[in-house]
Amino acid sequence: MAEYLAPGVYVEERDSGSAPLEGVSTSTVGFLGPTERGPTTPRLLTSGSDFRRWYGGHLDDSFLPTAVDGFFRNGGSRCFLGRISATDEVAEAKLSDDGSNGTDVIRIEAVGPGSWGERLVAIVSNASMHGSDENLFRLTIRYWRDVDDAEDAKAVMDTSETTDVELPEPDIEEVFDDLSTEKRADGYVENKVNGSSALVEVSVEAPGDRPGNHVTDTGRRRIPSGSPGAFRATRRSKKRIMPATIKSPPRNEPALRGSSSCPTSPSSVPPTRRVTTA
Repeated sequence: MAEYLAPGVYVEERDSGSAPLEGVSTSTVGFLGPTERGPTTPRLLTSGSDFRRWYGGHLDDSFLPTAVDGFFRNGGSRCFLGRISATDEVAEAKLSDDGSNGTDVIRIEAVGPGSWGERLVAIVSNASMHGSDENLFRLTIRYWRDVDDAEDAKAVMDTSETTDVELPEPDIEEVFDDLSTEKRADGYVENKVNGSSALVEVSVEAPGDRPGNHVTDTGRRRIPSGSPGAFRATRRSKKRIMPATIKSPPRNEPALRGSSSCPTSPSSVPPTRRVTTA
C-alpha cells in the first residue's frame, strides 16, 4: 500500500486478475554435435567468427559447422553450442624447470577432449621484460589442423641437432608474454591464459619457479625429444549426465510418471590466426 504524507484524496490503481503473458525471445538457438576441437562445456556464440575461434572449421562427417554458419548468415545473433566428443582423453603437457631434477612447473591441458589436442605444441622462451625480471617468460601455443603438418612440425622439433628446415605454418598461434608463476604477480600465468586461450588451460604446480626455455629461434631450433612441450593424450574422468530414472513408489502411494529430455542438436577452414596478449 502506498504511503501518504498529507491529507487529501488519492486514486490507487490495483491490478485485478492475472497479469497477461509477456513475450520472450525465441531467437536463441541451441546446437549439439561434434566439432573439430574445443571445450565440451556449452558456450554462448554471437557470430560465425566466435564459432571458428573456439570450435574450428568444417568437418567431413559433421553438418554442425554448416548449420551454425547458416544460422548466422540468415540473421541469427545468439546461440549456445555444446560439443560432443567420442572420447574423454585430453592431451596434456608438462613444462619443467632447467634443474637436474626436472621439477614440473606448469601443466597444460587442451581445453577439450579428442585427438586434436595432440596436434598442439607449447614453447617457452624469454619474455619481452626478461631484462628487468629473469623469472618472466613467454608461452607460445601452436596448433596444426592437418595431422601430417603437425607430425612434420614435431619431427623437426624433436631432432637433436639445430636445423634450418622451416616448420609448417601453424593454423593458430597464441602468444602470451611476460608471464609469471607467482600468484600475486600481474602476469600470473593462470589468469592470463585460462579463459583467453581457445586451445589450452594451464595450472601451476610449482609456484615461484620458472619453466625452462625450449627454443630461442622460433621455427629453426628444436624441442628436444620427449620434452614437455609436446602434448600427449591422457584419460581423465569427466562428469556424466545420467538419464532420469523411475523408481517404484511405496505401497498405497500413486506412481509418478517421469521423463527426461535431451537438447536438440563455418563455411571454410579457419585461416592462420595469431593472438598475442601482453
